[in-house]
Formats: sequence, C-alpha cells, structure tokens
Amino acid sequence: MPVTVKYIVLTEDHAHWIIDNTKAQYRRLFEDHPEYAAIKAHIDNTYVLEPLVKSHNDFSKQMLMAFEDATPLASAELLSSLPDEKKPEGSSKPLLFHKIVHNSTEKGLPELLHRAEEIARQRKHDALVVKLWDIEKNHQKTILDAGFETLGTETVTMGGATVEQLSFQKKVG
Repeated sequence: MPVTVKYIVLTEDHAHWIIDNTKAQYRRLFEDHPEYAAIKAHIDNTYVLEPLVKSHNDFSKQMLMAFEDATPLASAELLSSLPDEKKPEGSSKPLLFHKIVHNSTEKGLPELLHRAEEIARQRKHDALVVKLWDIEKNHQKTILDAGFETLGTETVTMGGATVEQLSFQKKVG
C-alpha cells in the first residue's frame, strides 16, 4: 500500500498516537541506557495530552504524519523559526525536522523526509536540518541515503540523563 504524508492538526487522536508511540519508541531506544528512569520520567512529563496539543498552536511548528491508508506510521515536527545560535553554519533560513516518531515497523521516514524537503523548497528555506538520537542507526542510513550530510553530534540532557543527538543537513536552495 502506498504511504501518504499529510500536514496534520494535532487532534486528540493524533496526539494519543504520538504519545503512545513516543513512549514505546523511547523504551526500545533507551531501555538499556544507565539513566533510563530519568529519560522515562522526562517523556512521561513532556508527552501529556493537553499541553502537547496546546504547544502546536504556534504557527512556527507544523506536524507531518505518514499514513498507510488511514493508519499512522510515523510523524515529525517541522520548526521554521530557529534562533541564530541554533542555525547551522552557512544557513540563514533552515527548516528543522525533528521529534521523529514511528511505530515499530519504522515505515514512513523516507516519505516524511521527501515531503519535508518539498516544503523547505516551497517556503524558500536554504537547508533542511534533521536531528535524531545517535542510537537510531536505521534512521541514520535512511537520512544519509536521502542525500544528507552529517553536521555533528551534541550531548543533550533529557530529564537529567545525557544522550547523544546527531544533526544532518541537506541544502535545498
């Protein structure tokens, strides 16, 4: 079945899918992390229905979701307004693609990336920047195969736990 990608309004149904799949995804990714309890607590506190839905009333954020028929497969948040210190070198107007969530099949990422690249071009962004966790090896391959270059690694904190996050960039201008 073909995978379609759509902008979504973060309804309760979509938010429930994102919350449930984020928790499952982070459990798969980080359950062996020595500070997993802190990561789990952070996710449980961050991914709460009402605040999550309200946080997407900001016009600089959009959600893309990949579907197979009516079944959600994956989602990602697009952020069009980055502070100067977060912009990669050589990019004055990047579009950030992050908070990638997928169900256990890991389908939908190539289609999400392709659609995000189209959106970046339409909106005259000069780069598409993708951020994901260092341990997501399958996603890294998909992103590199789509023509992205590795920008670097940064250590971020999630609920007091430290994790490595990778950044990738593709020029689209």
